[in-house]
Parts: sequence; structure tokens; C-alpha cells
Amino acid sequence: KYLLAANYSGGSLTVTPIKADGSLGAPTDFVQHHGSSVNKDRQEGPHAHCIHVDAANKFAVSADLGLDKVLVYKLDPDKGLLTPNEPPSTSTKPGGGPRHFANRRGTIPAKRTRASGPKVAGQVPWHASRRHGNVPSEGAVCS
Repeated sequence: KYLLAANYSGGSLTVTPIKADGSLGAPTDFVQHHGSSVNKDRQEGPHAHCIHVDAANKFAVSADLGLDKVLVYKLDPDKGLLTPNEPPSTSTKPGGGPRHFANRRGTIPAKRTRASGPKVAGQVPWHASRRHGNVPSEGAVCS
């Protein structure tokens, strides 16, 4: 078992093993996001806001407010490593600032829909994703 964490201030992700006694081991992976977006007051650099693992422990998805992206990683549950998916991300509307997302059926990615909640723009775009780890594409936006 692993604890996956998103570091808002540093714009990074970590994977840390959970030992049998419940304590944490040394991190097995560290992923630093890079870049910025159009809102220079809020998006001067990466701000990884959340990370979720799918029910099958095959993928991890992270929303980054500072990049206007939802990033998808392949998860190696045996080694605790994240590898960028192909394609590695989908962009939200410039300045949107995605923070959190929910999956319609609890699987990431799958043939389902999900919503991501942009912090900066105050809108909720819906994404449709495909099987086999393809990154979701943005659809309708609800304000």
C-alpha cells in the first residue's frame, strides 16, 4: 500500500509506502510538475492540487491549478512508481485552474465521465475518457 500526496506549494507529487504497522517508509517516487499559466497572480508555477488512484491501482490522476492541466500517470503498485501516461495530460481552459475531480463510476481512466472543479474560473468542465488510460477530452462547461 502507498500514500500518494499532491504538494500544492511545491507543485509536486510523492509516492510513499505504508508499512505493515501503519507508519510511512521513505518515498519511492517524486514527480515535479513544471510550467505556469495565464493568471500570473495564481498560476505563476505548478500547484498540484490533488491526486487520485483508480480502483484497479493502474492509474493516478492529478489536477494542477497552476498548469491548467489534469495529468495522468501509470502507477506501478509493486514498486510505487509513477510514469507519465501517453498522452500525459489534458489541458483545461486557460486560467481555469483545476483543483479536484470526481469519477462517475470510480474508475480512472475508463469509458466514463468526470468533472474537474476549476478554482480560478469557477466553472465545472465535464470530461469524457476512453479505456486503456487515454486522457479525457474536455466537453461541456457548467458555470
